[in-house]
Amino acid sequence: MKRKIFAAVAILAVALFAGCTMRPVSTNNAWCPSGEKYRILGRVTLVTDEEQSGYTKLLAAAQEKYPDCDDIVNIMVDFKVGWSRELVMTAIAVDYLEM
Repeated sequence: MKRKIFAAVAILAVALFAGCTMRPVSTNNAWCPSGEKYRILGRVTLVTDEEQSGYTKLLAAAQEKYPDCDDIVNIMVDFKVGWSRELVMTAIAVDYLEM
């Protein structure tokens, strides 16, 4: 009897946690590592649906959070799968010191 209860709880837990997962879609982590020509401002995260996503939307969110932001690097895009399909986009906002 205990095995049946344990198996039922295990199946329920797997079904619960498998319903809302995140999986990486794409990433771009190639950029100059020396910090002489730029200043890192911080990380920016934007959660949006697939129709309203893109580089320009993420850059606009970064410039809203950090007004000195010139560019975003290390862009990562994940799907948030659940009841609705959303994109979670994150990047690092940078300010170039020499243009």
